[in-house]
Amino acid sequence: IFSIDTHTSLWGYYGRFHGGLASTISYIFLYYAFTSNVKGRTLDMVHTLLLSTTLISAYAILEHFGIDKNFWVQDVQNRVFSTLGQPNWLSAYLVAVLPLYLLSTSKTHKFLSILIITAIIFTKSQSGLAAMAITLFLTILIANFKTPNSSPQPARDVRTSSLRVLKFAGPFLIILALLIIKPKSLSSLNLINPFHSTTQEIVQNDLKTRGNGGSNSMAIRRVVWQGAVDLGLKHPILGTGPETFAYSYYWTRPAQHNLLSEWDFLYNKAHNEYLNFFATSGFLGLASYLLLITWTTIWWLKSTKTTPGVVPLFIGWLSILITNFFGFSVVAVALLFFLFPALAISLQGSIKNLRIPNSGPEPARRCEDQQFGIWRFSHLLILTISFFLLSSIYRTFRADLLYNLGKNSQDPITPLQQAVNLQPNQPLFL
Repeated sequence: IFSIDTHTSLWGYYGRFHGGLASTISYIFLYYAFTSNVKGRTLDMVHTLLLSTTLISAYAILEHFGIDKNFWVQDVQNRVFSTLGQPNWLSAYLVAVLPLYLLSTSKTHKFLSILIITAIIFTKSQSGLAAMAITLFLTILIANFKTPNSSPQPARDVRTSSLRVLKFAGPFLIILALLIIKPKSLSSLNLINPFHSTTQEIVQNDLKTRGNGGSNSMAIRRVVWQGAVDLGLKHPILGTGPETFAYSYYWTRPAQHNLLSEWDFLYNKAHNEYLNFFATSGFLGLASYLLLITWTTIWWLKSTKTTPGVVPLFIGWLSILITNFFGFSVVAVALLFFLFPALAISLQGSIKNLRIPNSGPEPARRCEDQQFGIWRFSHLLILTISFFLLSSIYRTFRADLLYNLGKNSQDPITPLQQAVNLQPNQPLFL
């Protein structure tokens, strides 16, 4: 309602379509649909997730060895991104799913965790590697957590599995320390420490040390974060509107950003999920997000005492909070943020399906007939809405093709006009 660009805040920033009101409603809908309908099939869903993650990781490793190096402008061999489009997004997704492999009782899953860890290392994502280190530490901590012999069999199974993971994870921690955590990497973490030095000092030091290469990613983050904080303080209550960071960042963009190697990049995210909420939704939006996280964490901690099987989901969910601090969520990661708690609830079996008997007294049969009428009407309504949304998606797809055709054509006016006619409210096309 109060956004500087209502269209963007409704649908999300172009090319992501995530973080706007429509996607938030979709995640909430999926959460309740999942917890209401998937009871008894939770493990099937987990196995599907593990299978898809295994395929994603396998392709990432093949990327590292050059399977598709000629298809991308980016140096995909140096930093793989598999099917998720960007190394940080891939690492965030893989780290979130990793605990499900590590704490599984299946030997196959434990073996496949080597594949996942290797893919994470090949992303060279500092946030992903930090989250993975914390994930491995929590796994080891669980392995050392004493589970009473009188505990239910599932709890003892989790502890036995975790003890095996302890032996398994140790060598990888050493390899991780040797290959990734170098003195240079550790010192770069100081750049995001607001008490370490000012953005001016950080940028001046970056100019002296980067040579012909790009600016340190942590130095870039620190400057963007400063602009996000200033933007949030300028619009403290409601921000500038969900997903409008690309438009409003220029209002408070620090002058030091002009001295970085990415001085001409368009930043449509604050590269910190929490600061992004603050800048675009103000204190109200940030407080609601933190309240959701706090309440869910308390619920998780209570659930782990009664249902040990939710522990891997909890650790994976925590890793999302870590990677979101250094970056921002995308659709795949946001789905895990909402559906991991849904999986845990389904494991607990707290959702009960209500059924009306097929036969019974006359009032019950009348109620059933009324529900059948509602059922037919709701299906007709859903089909109508689905057709409208699918046609809208097709128009967006067609407009996107015409837009790219116009950009690369000697006569761009006609296809660009056609793109705008198909999607007249899309800022990029305009």
